[in-house]
Amino acid sequence: MTKLLALVVALFLFFSGIASAQTKEDTVAWLMQQASQNPRDLRHSVEDGVLESHLHLASGIGGIAGPISKAIPLGKVTAIVLTQTDKYVSFTLMCNNPCAYLLESPELKRDRFLFEIYGKFDSTYAMRLQNALLHLVKLHGGNARATIAPKQKEPF
Repeated sequence: MTKLLALVVALFLFFSGIASAQTKEDTVAWLMQQASQNPRDLRHSVEDGVLESHLHLASGIGGIAGPISKAIPLGKVTAIVLTQTDKYVSFTLMCNNPCAYLLESPELKRDRFLFEIYGKFDSTYAMRLQNALLHLVKLHGGNARATIAPKQKEPF
């Protein structure tokens, strides 16, 4: 009887964990909902397991104007570094080998990709975002570790 009860409890816990886990679609939808608070010149999307960032630069910023679109395959991400300021939460996604790229030049690989959300947030919100990104990487077959960027001292 005790073994049967233990089996029933174990099966219940196993299946309740599966039922409560977020799907790829749920995770993407939640992350994109959070990113929708960004200024309209910065948008993110997930297409076929690739996280994309679309930024439209106004003329005069660094001499570059127009759209810049970057991407990173989620299954290759091995590190997610959180940086939080008063104005935004930023995640630097990296792979063991450079795997991020500009959509216009996919053959030129870069070593990092930025996922940013602008607004004032508390530390629990930033950690929830980081957990969602980790979960999304895992759902795409990756295995990333999460870290928090050290606070940099202001020189003055």
